[in-house]
Amino acid sequence: MKSTIRKITLNIGLATGVLLGMSGCQKMFDLAPEEALSTKQMYRDIYDADAAIIGLYGKFSTLAKQYVILNELRGDLLDVTTNADLSLREINAHAVSETNEYANPRAYYEVILNCNDILKNFKIMLDQNKIKRAEYYQRSADVLALRSWIYLQLGIHYGSVPYVTESVETVNDVKALATKARVPLADIVKELIKELEAIPASYLDPYTLDNTLVSANVDGYSPTTFFIQKHLLLGDLYLWDQQYTKAASMYKYIMTTSDRLGFEATDINVWYHLYKITRGQISSGMGPIAVSYNSDINDVNNLLDNNTTGWRSIFARDRSNTSFNSTSNTSSISRDPEWLWLLPFDNKFLPENPFVELFSNVGGKYLLQPSKTAIDYWNGQTQTNNFAYDARGVMSYKNINGNPVVFKYLYNFMNPNSSGSIYSLVGKSLQEKNGRWFLNRAANVHLKFAEAANRDGRRKLAYAW
Repeated sequence: MKSTIRKITLNIGLATGVLLGMSGCQKMFDLAPEEALSTKQMYRDIYDADAAIIGLYGKFSTLAKQYVILNELRGDLLDVTTNADLSLREINAHAVSETNEYANPRAYYEVILNCNDILKNFKIMLDQNKIKRAEYYQRSADVLALRSWIYLQLGIHYGSVPYVTESVETVNDVKALATKARVPLADIVKELIKELEAIPASYLDPYTLDNTLVSANVDGYSPTTFFIQKHLLLGDLYLWDQQYTKAASMYKYIMTTSDRLGFEATDINVWYHLYKITRGQISSGMGPIAVSYNSDINDVNNLLDNNTTGWRSIFARDRSNTSFNSTSNTSSISRDPEWLWLLPFDNKFLPENPFVELFSNVGGKYLLQPSKTAIDYWNGQTQTNNFAYDARGVMSYKNINGNPVVFKYLYNFMNPNSSGSIYSLVGKSLQEKNGRWFLNRAANVHLKFAEAANRDGRRKLAYAW
């Protein structure tokens, strides 16, 4: 098991053994100007505002690789393979050099500066009556929440970071940012809470179908799960700030979505199962999403291990499946029973899926693998049917060509057979590297609700959940 995860520092020359990020703040903000349209060409109407947000999330998707490496490789469930480079080995060992590419927060700040620019221009659009007040609040709340999520990540990993909310337009602006004082995580969290609490309550809810952002597919995908879940973010911030009752109230707000909205009253299964983490059918058109067996649960060969039913399908279901990914007829929000926030990777658009390179030994570089700790833990459990393993492990990784492969990120790229030794491609070639960045699901909300209740001394409530 790895030692306690340490904060990454932004300075050189601090205590030995502390992770080092880069050579200083100046380098962090050493961002070269890019060719771009002028603001007069970009921010003309509501459709330009929507395009700015979709583009922002495209830029945000470039953080997926670094996010998984910093959050998962530094933990107990992933390990490096013999193919891993020095940077990955350093992250894994919590002994990072100052030139380590994954410890550099520059990419995060690039997205933050994009957020700042968009927020500034949305306010100008509102002042010039190019968008309505409701349209402004809906979209600015989304951008503000995404920026807040990034700052929370930076604070978690680095401890203290420059807190930048200004738009950057000139080289002098960039130089001025380099002098920003670093703000500790605890203070950043309080500031983020203040900003999110200032958002009118109705704009914390997900976009509804009358919103132009989600009224049409984007490159063939329903955008209903593209956008950050603001109640969940606020709950996380309250949890970090030790406001446990408020945190629990945010999580409960999400878990009781169907109760609050009367979700799909015509389909009782959807109404009952939305974000409820249940075992049964989600609706007449969808199978179970828990660990399930086909007929005889005492036959190990009956495990539902495919992309359409069972626990594996949470990570693999076809996102164009209308019975699973469409929207409610009554509440105009996604009826996906599990995913609150998920972003697709597809060969039709950039950025390219980074997880094939990280995890696959077919068409990828196979740099990361499940750790021995994770495998031993899965194999050391006993299920309620007395099988001496946790079937989620069987579906989380597969042995491909004699090597353990993290498969949750790969089910839309290739299919293993039951033994895992033979595979077939989902697409037409190895170049079709489709996949997903999994950011937040209902199970995470339930766990955090239980944590908030437990930390608040409500142990029976936490145990019940």
